[in-house]
Amino acid sequence: YAQEYFIADTSGKTSTTPTAHPAVFGVANVTDRTITNVTIRHLAFRGPSDATFIAAGQIVGLTVTDCVFMSGRALLMAGMYRKGIFSHNREHHDSDVFAAFVGSCATGTADVEVSENTLTGKGFVHIHEGSANVRVVNNNISCESTSKADVAVSVRARGYGIQIVNNRIRFTRAAGTAIFVSEELSSGDGVIEGNVLTGGEAGLVDISVRASNWAVKNNTYSGKVRIARP
Repeated sequence: YAQEYFIADTSGKTSTTPTAHPAVFGVANVTDRTITNVTIRHLAFRGPSDATFIAAGQIVGLTVTDCVFMSGRALLMAGMYRKGIFSHNREHHDSDVFAAFVGSCATGTADVEVSENTLTGKGFVHIHEGSANVRVVNNNISCESTSKADVAVSVRARGYGIQIVNNRIRFTRAAGTAIFVSEELSSGDGVIEGNVLTGGEAGLVDISVRASNWAVKNNTYSGKVRIARP
């Protein structure tokens, strides 16, 4: 993959020459080395606190379902991929370092559903710059913060069509924010709806949205500060 950028004064044409406007999906020059239609199912992993079990990238069509993983790092580091389904997995991180849970998205990832997973320990779901059409729906997430920077779900920089809906999030912390949408989102859009957030102490933020074009509605909160906007 190579990062794509919009060409100024054109109608959506892109180039790999850097400009100030990265393209929505962020990738070009897909080669014949692209992996397609990969399914990982019914596998159980237990490992050290600093290991990633599955590392891959440049995939179109990736399904991870009914797996059990216990370690300190991510079960799967997939990098850029499209058409991902991550469902009915159980993942627990026992390290002191926060690491991304299964289904997290890197630059250029699109068309992803993360649903019906149980995710516990030192970890978070991360949707990174240039991701699009990502649904995080009906998951049980239970994690404990160790610093102000920790989150349970995070979205950054130009995310399009992001849905964080009907999750049960227990985020026990003395600092940090349960759902965080970065101020770097000068464009993009999404919805945070129907989530139940518990574990917040008085004075803490459950949902922080620092971007326009996002809808936040019908969530249940436990923290004193419910929504922080610019």
